[in-house]
Amino acid sequence: MKLLKAGVILLSFSAVALASRAVELVPPVFIEYPESITHFYAPIELGYERIIVTQDEEQLSDMINVQRAKEGADPLHWNNQLASVARFHSQEMIDNNYFNHDSKGKNGVSYETFNQRILRFNYHYYPIGENIAGCQTVQQAFQGWLNSPGHHENMVRKSFSEAGLGIRVGGPYGKMFTHDFGYRQIEYDLSISSEDISSTQVDSKLLITALVHNPGTTHAYPVMVRFYEGNPEGDGQQLGSDYKVPAIIIGDDYRPDTAKIEWSTSGDSGEIEIYVVVDPENEFEESNESNNIAFRTLSYGRVGLQDSNMEPKSAALAC
Repeated sequence: MKLLKAGVILLSFSAVALASRAVELVPPVFIEYPESITHFYAPIELGYERIIVTQDEEQLSDMINVQRAKEGADPLHWNNQLASVARFHSQEMIDNNYFNHDSKGKNGVSYETFNQRILRFNYHYYPIGENIAGCQTVQQAFQGWLNSPGHHENMVRKSFSEAGLGIRVGGPYGKMFTHDFGYRQIEYDLSISSEDISSTQVDSKLLITALVHNPGTTHAYPVMVRFYEGNPEGDGQQLGSDYKVPAIIIGDDYRPDTAKIEWSTSGDSGEIEIYVVVDPENEFEESNESNNIAFRTLSYGRVGLQDSNMEPKSAALAC
């Protein structure tokens, strides 16, 4: 089932004539079923990082999903664990001067396989695969993979549901590209409640924040959040423009992410009813669509600096 209605942002780019020699490739890897792995050779144990997707990574991800759509495959959903694996591998290939799916130390000796590296970053699902490339541009990497039968097959393989890209600058080719693929059942569940909406007043501005949760099983990337004064299903008016949250992730590093907006109090005091709508254009098909809107009444005053959600406190001074 295709659970992402419009999960990619398409970026415009100029077509570039590319020579095949401009891209360095090695055969891709694909593992359909778990292998028996008894131990790790890795020097350290790593978790996965909180990813802010770069423009290059976003653009290449979009290009690959467009190609998948052309060939009848569902889009690859962003996964932060796989992105962390990919970023680690791209950077290590630059730092240790090698170009291979196996991880190597500075002495050139392999210390773990691709499968071991994926497991070390706590990704325990199958099938998995990896494409790597060394070149200068996103367009070169995409075209090189597209023209190589094995890499092409990984890019559009229907048994993959999610992936992570790691693009790092440096090395003999200009940039190093790693694309790690995996499979899990896709499930989004973006949510917000009234308790997730808060504000702080700074002079004549009310800083309004909203914590957006994702208790599903799939990282949501990116997520649009819209603020309203009043009920949007009535005569509520949108405040500012849509706020883009880069990624709302799940897993061991799960925590909500924040959307923000400023509202002018015009120097007055009073109350404002704020509605927050998550995924207002229904780009994600979710297991629960009823928890994407919440509202809260926020107070504001004429004071220069205060937390608008704080109750007034009395204090006694003993002399």
